[in-house]
Amino acid sequence: MSLTLLYYTANTIEEYLGENIRKHLLKTNSGKHPIVSVSQKPLNFGENICVGEIGKSYYNCYKQILIGAKAVKTKYVAMCEDDTLYGKEHFLHRPSSKKVFSYNKNMWYVEETEYWNKGWVGMCVCIVATQYLIDVLAPRFKKYPKEEGFSKRFFQEPGRFGDAKTEYWYSKTPILTFNYFGGLGGKAKSVAHPPISKQILEPYGDCWGLKKRFWGRAKPRGECKPRYEYT
Repeated sequence: MSLTLLYYTANTIEEYLGENIRKHLLKTNSGKHPIVSVSQKPLNFGENICVGEIGKSYYNCYKQILIGAKAVKTKYVAMCEDDTLYGKEHFLHRPSSKKVFSYNKNMWYVEETEYWNKGWVGMCVCIVATQYLIDVLAPRFKKYPKEEGFSKRFFQEPGRFGDAKTEYWYSKTPILTFNYFGGLGGKAKSVAHPPISKQILEPYGDCWGLKKRFWGRAKPRGECKPRYEYT
């Protein structure tokens, strides 16, 4: 046993969706890896650490990650976000060294009627050595012990601004993140080139059907229309 699943949430996601994603994670994990969850409200999910309702922000997101990492007892840790679906294959991966953040680039967004992929990655697809995660994040909070006046670049994915070593890989099974306005970064958009899109993505099947199963939504809502910005 060398990997722990680190699940973190601000508890602002719609409960129906959040609960179904946690059930899917439990099914995918099949008890193989321990789970540490860091939440802002008490949660019966793995070893739970409740930090209180500190608010949803990039600063607090990474604060919760660091708190969770310090409770992890395994060599490696996989980030698990409250709006993301994972496949078993993802958790079989290990970084090439103890000092590199390994990001899975087979990451797709779940839109209203289609899945889309822009080739970027988020913290949700990161697997890293636990100690390296702590070593990289801890100095950020030493520099900014309070949220007021913090530099946003310090609270983005490690490696984005050259503060850590990174590597990228592709799993056979895609990782899916639900795209919605209530997410931490708002509703993700394409800003450079048109994304690759598919209405059917294996092994998940039809996009509308997937949304109906996990979110209870089978028809597009006006506020959730795709917002691709081709520039």
